[in-house]
Amino acid sequence: MLVEKKNIQHSPINWKLDTRSKLDLEQSKDCLYFFEQESNEQQQQSLVDIVYFLYDNVINDFIKNKNKNQINNRDIFKTNIFNNDNKNSLKEYIKIEKYLILWCSLDNIKENAYCFYRLNNNNNNNENNNNNNKNNLEYLILIVGPTQIQQSKSSEEIAKSFSSAISYPSVQYQLHQARNKQEVIESFVTFLNNIENDNENQFERKLIPPIKNNNNYKEQNNESLKPLESVSNGLDHENYDNDDDDDDINDDTNINNKENSKLNFKYLINDIKYRYDFEIYKSDWKDGLKDWKSFQKTLSTTVFLFFAILLPSIAFGVLNYSNTEGLLGVSKTIIAQGIGGMIFALLSGQPMVILLSTAPLAIFIKITYSISIENGLDFYSLYSMIGLFNGFFLIIYSISGASRLMKYSSRFIEETFAIFITIAFLYDGIKPIVVLFIDNLYSCDNNCQLTNQTPVFTLLISLCTLWICFKLSNFNQTKYFNGVFRNLISDYALFLGVLISSAIRWTVFLPLEDEHFSHGLDDLLNTEIKMLPVWAYFLALALGFLLSLLYFVDQNISCSLATTPSHNLKKWSGVHLDLLIVAFINIVLSFLGLPWLHGALPHSSLHVRALATIESFTDTSTGETKEIFISVQETRASGFFSHLLIFICIFLVSNILIYIPIPVLYGVFFFLGVKATVGNQFWYRILLLITDNTFLPNSNMIRYCTKLEIHKFTTFQIICLLIFCFISFYPNPYLTIFFPLFLTILIPIKNYLLPIYFKKIIINILDN
Repeated sequence: MLVEKKNIQHSPINWKLDTRSKLDLEQSKDCLYFFEQESNEQQQQSLVDIVYFLYDNVINDFIKNKNKNQINNRDIFKTNIFNNDNKNSLKEYIKIEKYLILWCSLDNIKENAYCFYRLNNNNNNNENNNNNNKNNLEYLILIVGPTQIQQSKSSEEIAKSFSSAISYPSVQYQLHQARNKQEVIESFVTFLNNIENDNENQFERKLIPPIKNNNNYKEQNNESLKPLESVSNGLDHENYDNDDDDDDINDDTNINNKENSKLNFKYLINDIKYRYDFEIYKSDWKDGLKDWKSFQKTLSTTVFLFFAILLPSIAFGVLNYSNTEGLLGVSKTIIAQGIGGMIFALLSGQPMVILLSTAPLAIFIKITYSISIENGLDFYSLYSMIGLFNGFFLIIYSISGASRLMKYSSRFIEETFAIFITIAFLYDGIKPIVVLFIDNLYSCDNNCQLTNQTPVFTLLISLCTLWICFKLSNFNQTKYFNGVFRNLISDYALFLGVLISSAIRWTVFLPLEDEHFSHGLDDLLNTEIKMLPVWAYFLALALGFLLSLLYFVDQNISCSLATTPSHNLKKWSGVHLDLLIVAFINIVLSFLGLPWLHGALPHSSLHVRALATIESFTDTSTGETKEIFISVQETRASGFFSHLLIFICIFLVSNILIYIPIPVLYGVFFFLGVKATVGNQFWYRILLLITDNTFLPNSNMIRYCTKLEIHKFTTFQIICLLIFCFISFYPNPYLTIFFPLFLTILIPIKNYLLPIYFKKIIINILDN
C-alpha cells in the first residue's frame, strides 16, 4: 500500500495575474501525452507499474528524441518519485478529488513532458481497500521536466499550476468527458480562454483547495491556508452589499461611472443594448437548436415547462373563478399564460425567468373583486385601471433603475416570502375543502342524515395527489431503475401525479358527483370597460401602486434566484428591461380582462436547472456532496415553445383538461406549497425548534451560533411571517390590500431593526 504523508495546502493561484501558470498550461499543446487504461492486464497494475509504463512509453523515448547522447535509468527515475526506504511510498504528490499529480526532475532532458494516464474506475473495485492512492482515481498525471532550470519553471511549479486548474469543477467535468489527447488539451485551452475573457465566475471557485503531500514541505502562512468558499446556492448578498449604489444589480463592473448615477435611464438602455444586440439575440435561439444535443435539451425542457406551468395555471384559474364568481376562469388564465409567456420569451432581458399567475396575485384579484362589489363598481373597469396604473409604476421603476435597491434585500426577506407563498398555497387548497365539510356536515340539523360522502372523498383525493406527486418528485433519490429513468420520473412528477390521481378518481371514487371546472369560451374577450367615478380612479391609482410593489419585489427575487452566481449564467441579465416588458404585458392583459402575470418561484430556477449541465462533487474535507452548474444552455426557445403549447391547450379544455377533477387541483396546491419548503433555511430553522439536541446536524450554522441565538432569530422571523399572513388573509379587503406594502417594509426591518437585537456576525451567518 502507499503511505500518505501530512496533508499541506499550497497557496492558490491568481489566474488573472500569474502569467507563468498560464504558460505552463499552454505548453500542453506541444508536450502532452495521453493514455487510457484498457486491457485486463493494465487494470491490475499498481501505481508503481503505471509510473514505469509512462517511463517506458514516454520518458525513455522522450529522452532519446531530445538528447540522444544520454539514456536515463529506470531506477534513477523511480527514486525521484518514490522514497528509497519504501518503494510504495511517494516522496511528494498533489491529490485533488480523483486526480493524483506526480512530478519529477531529470538531469538529461531539456524540455517538459506532461503525461496524462486515465484509469478505468469501474475495474478498481476489487483492489485492496488500503490502496487508497490508486483506488477510485480517474487520472494519474506525471509532470517531468529538466533539473537545470529556474524555480518558477520547475516540474513542481508546473504540477501546482495543473492542480490549481483541475480544482475548478468546469475543468474536472471536461477532463471526465475527454477520451483523447486533443480533448484533454481542449479542456485547459477552454479554461484559459474563460480566464482571458473575464469569465472566471464565482461558480468556478475551487471546491477543494489543492493538497500537497511532502515530508519536507513547509506550511504556508495561515492566510494562504484559509479554505476557499464553496459554491453558494443562494443569492450572493454579501457581494451586493459591497457594491456602490450606482452599480447595476446584474453586473457591477459594466456600469460603474458617475454619469450613470445622473442618468438612471441608462440602466434600461444598457439592458436593451446588450440583450437586443443582433448577435446575442440570434444566439438566444441558436444555442437551443444548434445541434442534436442542444435540441434534445431544449425539447425536454419545453415538455417539462409545459406541464409545470399548465397544471398550476388550471389550478389558479379554478381559484380565480371561485374568487370572482366566474369573471376570471381557467380559459382566460390559459390564454393569459400562453400570450404573456410567449411575448416575454421573445422580448425579455432574462428569458430564464418564467411568468405565472401566482398565489399573491390571486389574493390581489380577490381583493379587487371584493372592493368592486362593496362599492358598486364594475369589476373589469376597476381591474383594467389597476393594471394600467400598476404598469405605469413598473415603467417608472424600470427607467429609473430602481431594481438596484434590491441589493438591500436578503435571504431573510426571500425565505419569509417563500414560506408565505407556501401558506397561501395550503390555504387555497384547504379552504374549499373546509367549506365542503361545513356545507355538507356541520350545517345539518338533528334530523339530517349524513349521506353525502363528497367532503371526505375530496379530502382523500387531494391528499392522495399530494402524496403521489411528492413521492415521484423524490424518485431520483431512490435506488430503482437507472439514473436517467429516475430523473425522468422526478422531473415529470407533477404531471404523472395528476394523471394517476385523476385515474384513481374516475375508477375508484365513482360515487362522487361530477365536479368539472367551468371552461366556457363565450365571454372570453367580451370585456366591456365602463366609466368609473372620479374617486374610483384615485382608488385604482392607490391599488395599482401597492400591486406594483408586489410585482417589483417578486419579479426581482425571481430573476435574482434564477441568475444566482452558482447557476453560472454567461449572458447579460436585463432585470430593468424585464420590468418594462412585464409592465406592458400586464397592461394589455388588464384591458383584455385576463389574469395578471409576474416572475414565479420556483419555476424560474427550475427552468435554469432543466437547461443546465450539472455535476456532483464531494468535498473531501467535510464529506458533503455539492451540485455544480458546469454550463447552462441559455435560450429563448424553451420558454417560447412551452407557452405556445399552453396557448394551444385552450382548444383542449372542453375535451381533455376538463377531466382533471377539482380535488386533484387542490392536491396540486398542497404539493406546490410543500415543495416550496425544500431547501428553505427558514423552514429548516423552524424544525430545529422541535429537534432533539442529540440530532442536531454538524453544520456551520450550528457550530458558529448558539442554539438560543438561532431560535431567537427564527422567532423574530416567525413574528414577521405571522403579521404578513394576518394582513394577507384577514377578511377585510381594506386591510388585505396592504400586504404588498408589508413585504416591502421587510427590507428596512431587516436592515435597521435586526441589527438592534442581533450581532452582525449572527446576521451574516443566518441571513447570508
